[in-house]
Amino acid sequence: MKQSQNRSEEIPSSLFNHDRRDLACQGTLIQGNLPLEISNYLTNFAEHVQADGRLSIPLFNAMMTGTGQLVEILTNCERILRTPIPLAYNIAISQTGTPSFPLIPYSNSQSGSS
Repeated sequence: MKQSQNRSEEIPSSLFNHDRRDLACQGTLIQGNLPLEISNYLTNFAEHVQADGRLSIPLFNAMMTGTGQLVEILTNCERILRTPIPLAYNIAISQTGTPSFPLIPYSNSQSGSS
């Protein structure tokens, strides 16, 4: 164990030397939801860059607004995804959709040849 610690100190690599920016961007926990992790990373990055004075306040506000809109869109999409379909609609979709799926390639080829 001690030998591996000495080995990591000898190797000149950026994997072992983290600067402030890397540590600020690694503040996210792995939650299993990639879009939320991306928005969390964008928020942390914007806050870090604004704290360094490299990002103006109006641009920071616009970035925060855009990130908030992305999270809102994600929330709405997940709400639609998790809304159950009533049984009658599910039966109607399966009865009309399943028999017509094999016919789709033939309908496309006939319309292209005329």
